[in-house]
Amino acid sequence: MYTGAKTMRFAIVVGVMFLGAGVAQVILGQRPLPPNIEVQCRIIVEPSYPSPFPEELTLDFENVAGNGGVSEITVGESIKTTSFTPVRGGMTGQSRLQKDGKFIVLLPPSQRESRLIVRIRPSSGASPPNSDRYFVKAIQAGGANLLEKPFVVSSSSLTGEILITIEKCTGQTQIQCR
Repeated sequence: MYTGAKTMRFAIVVGVMFLGAGVAQVILGQRPLPPNIEVQCRIIVEPSYPSPFPEELTLDFENVAGNGGVSEITVGESIKTTSFTPVRGGMTGQSRLQKDGKFIVLLPPSQRESRLIVRIRPSSGASPPNSDRYFVKAIQAGGANLLEKPFVVSSSSLTGEILITIEKCTGQTQIQCR
């Protein structure tokens, strides 16, 4: 009986090896993870886009379901390489801001419905330091106002883009700049 059990175990191991990873995951009760979600983003600066943009943006994507999954992405022209790393149900990373204001973020599948918080801070690589200040005027995706409600991604990519409108602080906008 000992020999039969040992042979059976060997046959299962060999069988799993030949079946391939996808079938083995199903047999072992594991499901493959859904792909990460690539989201196209763009900033618009009013009254005009300064290049190089003297600020960095920090985007925090917080899972609405409350089951973890916070992603923090830093965006700026001084960032040399776009890269992302998974951490505890979320993603951390940095994304290079292109001269036309476009950039991408990568979100884990657990963040299909997220609140987006955008913070603006002076770029660590800006020289000379800029005295201009900016504030977030609007965040939109697919016609939805993301300042008021979460955004929802229904597939492996968001249709369209997240559009972040930033305005330069002036005498008329001092209330928003505090």
